[in-house]
Amino acid sequence: MKAAAAMFLVLVVMTSCSVEDEAYTQSRVAVIERPDVTFTDAVHTFAQQGRDPLTVHSRSLSYWMDEGRMEAEGLSFSQMDEDGGLVVEGRADRALIDTSGEVMDLTGNVEMRYVDRDLSISCHHLIFDTKAMTVECDSAVDLSFDDGTMTGENLSGDLRSMRIEIGRSVQGVVGI
Repeated sequence: MKAAAAMFLVLVVMTSCSVEDEAYTQSRVAVIERPDVTFTDAVHTFAQQGRDPLTVHSRSLSYWMDEGRMEAEGLSFSQMDEDGGLVVEGRADRALIDTSGEVMDLTGNVEMRYVDRDLSISCHHLIFDTKAMTVECDSAVDLSFDDGTMTGENLSGDLRSMRIEIGRSVQGVVGI
């Protein structure tokens, strides 16, 4: 009987040591996930090799240097050409920015305007590859362009060639 009680006690102790504490795990992740630097009311210019720089204004900007990752809150962005003319401008509630790949993952009230082509995009989530000048939106999207407007879902576009594809068109008016 003593052996059974001892085995039961050992079993209880061993299982109590292996129980995962989710709150503890989350607190450890928060410590590990701290950015190297955080700025408030920040202005950051991305110098893009061989292209015009992209400037980001944000309420809050956190930077993980080793990962080449930035997170921004309450941001607007713009890109000027070599003559000082506006090429692209936009805004979003939040962004995850891959600084090495030059990709902005924008979420929340996203609006973007490609000035040269009179194209405006509004959606909830947009991936903007500033290097390739492409956009991807996997949800509902509103487009406005010089010949009309369109509402749809699943946008994929190349801003340089102005090849825009919508997976499903809901409604629109296009001048022919």
